[in-house]
Amino acid sequence: MNPEPLSIGAVLAERYEIERVLGRGGFGIAYLCSDRATRRKAVLKELAPTNVMRRNGALELEALGTEVALSLRRRFLEEAALLQKLESPGIVKLRSSFVENGTAYFATDYLPDCTTLADLLAERGQLAARHAEILFRQLLETLEAVHYKRILHRDIKPSNVLLGPQHRAHLIDFGAAREWHFEAPQTQTMMFTPSYAAPEQLSPRARRGPATDLYGLCATMYEALAGEPPPAAPDRISGVRLIPLSELRLDVEPDFERAILWGLELRYDDRPQSAAELLAPQTPGAASAGSSLEELDAISARLSGFRFARKACPVCEGLLQEARPLRRNVCPVCRSGVIRSRNLVEHLCPVCRGGKLTARFSGKRLVPCPACCSGLLEYSPGLLRKSAKCSDCGSSFDVRDGFLRPAGEEAWQPIADLLAESGRSSEILVCGCCQAQFDACPDGRYRQVVPRPKGRHSCLFPDEWARVAANLDPGAGNAECNDCGADYFIEAGSVTVLGSHEDPFGFVEAYAGRRLTPEDVRWLGAGKTSPVPGLVCQSCDLELDRDGEYLRIVRTSDRRLRAVAGRPMTLEDIQRVATGLPEVADEDSHFERLHEAARNAFRTGQIPGERSGGEFWRGRARLEGEGGPSSLSVSPAQLSVGGMLRKWRLPLDAITDCAAEGQSLTLQISGQREPVELWIEPMELTLSLRSGDVSIEIGARDLEARIRHELRR
Repeated sequence: MNPEPLSIGAVLAERYEIERVLGRGGFGIAYLCSDRATRRKAVLKELAPTNVMRRNGALELEALGTEVALSLRRRFLEEAALLQKLESPGIVKLRSSFVENGTAYFATDYLPDCTTLADLLAERGQLAARHAEILFRQLLETLEAVHYKRILHRDIKPSNVLLGPQHRAHLIDFGAAREWHFEAPQTQTMMFTPSYAAPEQLSPRARRGPATDLYGLCATMYEALAGEPPPAAPDRISGVRLIPLSELRLDVEPDFERAILWGLELRYDDRPQSAAELLAPQTPGAASAGSSLEELDAISARLSGFRFARKACPVCEGLLQEARPLRRNVCPVCRSGVIRSRNLVEHLCPVCRGGKLTARFSGKRLVPCPACCSGLLEYSPGLLRKSAKCSDCGSSFDVRDGFLRPAGEEAWQPIADLLAESGRSSEILVCGCCQAQFDACPDGRYRQVVPRPKGRHSCLFPDEWARVAANLDPGAGNAECNDCGADYFIEAGSVTVLGSHEDPFGFVEAYAGRRLTPEDVRWLGAGKTSPVPGLVCQSCDLELDRDGEYLRIVRTSDRRLRAVAGRPMTLEDIQRVATGLPEVADEDSHFERLHEAARNAFRTGQIPGERSGGEFWRGRARLEGEGGPSSLSVSPAQLSVGGMLRKWRLPLDAITDCAAEGQSLTLQISGQREPVELWIEPMELTLSLRSGDVSIEIGARDLEARIRHELRR
């Protein structure tokens, strides 16, 4: 059930006049407004989650729970604060944010003549490939700026991409507060559009990052080209095929398709880890393991110097430690303190922080003084007449049931009229110690009237005033670490870290604002994103699960290790892969490739140290029809066979064709009908490389390839 939108003509923050509803979802409503301060149009976004009623214009967020309402408003306003930090052509500029009607709002510039990508696709079905590619690059550049500020969008889809008249793309509707609300058990089916949500967004404990946004962007671009979104991540995991774009469109460039499919990889680590990585021309598969002789020789040289270190991190050479879950209630930020509930005293005065606030109501008696509007009336029963006197300005009044008049005057005025003229509320909270006064607002907040507020807080909800009374920020959580002071919000079954002055292990950066179970906190606080014993590095993000005698890579920023994540491996093999070396079982294969590269180097004239124009073959051979074997010498200039007394010489470029079979090399010579056949004895070729001498046996087929290479040159 969605709350009703605000009525047309309603004015908020004494500035924004509602003109019409632009759109709504399961979490908020967007309005087109007239901004009286700037005399320009604005877009006003209202926090309006489902299952919340609106009464007299105000939303009853407290129906979700007082603490939940507080956190929802806080997360929503944090989203606005994030927008203020962003300076990018692809982000709509924020004007202001505020609390009213029991909920929160923020206003942004209005971009006329714009349409969402969702509406454009509904009209056209698909985008031209070139248009889609330009749009893709624009959005990637915007995401690069967003991620640079350590902000995630969390909900990229066609309806959140706004296109201007010159097809300038903007990202709208960031989803930090929505994701927090989604992770509450009662709302876990309504906050994400499945086709655009990365697999990790469907799990409360899974790691999010730039790759999460890239999945949503690539799903959006897939729909722009295919005419329909990709299958939802859970369906793909269960076996539903993602149809390649090349099967649907002939005009999509292969590199563009590869980039989109790369961003749609199901495993977080298999996707590009930044927008810049996806913007780069290189896509997966563009770089392969070293295959040239020089590269393989360098690997062999490093392999000879490799020493397995049992406790060294393969990525950063930091210390690997066995991860054990934290003890219950231990702070995951500092890993030493204990999370304890804050003593937030209800009705404690936020001004003197010692007195108790009690409610006083104007009905048959008026509470605030109608003369000064700040003092309180003190009533005296009297025998002949009832009277009241202001405790502040000293004004005196005669009292009659429901009426009041200044002492000595004749005209009586209804208390309700005097209350309206004073601008005070019918309910007032008064401190019994310092006489501070707070007027009740229609949306459940209380406005400080006496003394006049000097700080930035003047109108807050009761639970926020309780935090101010405890010398905390109004948006602070209900628990804290007794050691590092990390701020937490705790409710039944979940723990959310809100912030901390220190973040030695990066926990706040990774999980601030996320709903976590207490068991999640124990493992995540130990550096494990999976609840499985294993190893973690104390200096980088490497995480390994134990699986019997093997380890499985769960998390890493290293690109080489991401390629083998999830495989059962020994720590030595993980260290080898991280340094670009072959695994133990692949060593023989590596040296076979090295020998093959050496053979290919001979065939293509790329032997290290070989003299240009010099002899490249000296061995034994027998010319058909002649006696026993004699010496064979071949250089780029000539081929000669024979001994000291008799030699048959042939300019190499007189050879028009050659073919080898077994040990036989047949030469077709210019000007001769009959070919010449040589029987070649294999010879050993030794190459002096950085990693040491490498010897290979070469024969007739290798000589044929080298002669053909020289003739082509």
